[in-house]
Amino acid sequence: MTISNDAPESLWAILAFWAISFVGFSWLASGVAKRLPKGLRRIRKQDPQGGFSYSATFMLTIPVMMFLFTAFIELTLLLVVHGGVMYAAYVGARSAVVWDTAQPDGVGAEKVHLAVAHALAPFASGNPKHLSAEYLELARQDISYSYCQAYFRYVGTDAVLSNNYLVRKLYYARQSLVLYHQPPAAWDSEKKVSVSYDHAFHLPAMSRLLGRPSSRVPGLRVFTIRYTATLQNEGAKTPDQKLGIDYDSDY
Repeated sequence: MTISNDAPESLWAILAFWAISFVGFSWLASGVAKRLPKGLRRIRKQDPQGGFSYSATFMLTIPVMMFLFTAFIELTLLLVVHGGVMYAAYVGARSAVVWDTAQPDGVGAEKVHLAVAHALAPFASGNPKHLSAEYLELARQDISYSYCQAYFRYVGTDAVLSNNYLVRKLYYARQSLVLYHQPPAAWDSEKKVSVSYDHAFHLPAMSRLLGRPSSRVPGLRVFTIRYTATLQNEGAKTPDQKLGIDYDSDY
């Protein structure tokens, strides 16, 4: 099994921005923490020149700190989604091994697409503003009993997410993924599945730096992540080949 990032340079760029935002915010925060008590003492001692000049400097520092903090949050989420897309590519390849031989034609491709969407849903956006009008209406009409029931059965009494939020995450995953998958040429050839996913930014700062306009939702900026998974196919040599196990229809 092999899993590869189709654009590794983008991952390195994200890691570089993430490190810069973390170091920059930590440096500014530590400097403010050291100077804040001294500035407050100057204000209490009615030293306008020293205290309020520090206050002005502090106020000018706040926007930079907020930018670095929000950048750190967005980039951390983006790194988590990278792991989700990598996992979804593996799920797609494993599902294709099982479903490619399904009949009638088209059933297998639908099952693979649904498996990838389910794998991506935990990492997808649940913001209704990130859904296109078509998918938002589909999400309102479809409460996806099986997907929601699986969540509530898994978490039990600790469930904190609503049905609507879960369904929006599932439909954003379906809206934003593109699956590249072709049936294998031979029964023992490699199975290759590529998953492309448009991650939606939540805050405007990083979306302007790293994002591009979404082709589906006006005003939304996204970052495309693509992974390819390759597995050894496990298909039958011939369509009528038996599994090697005799089944008695009476049992």
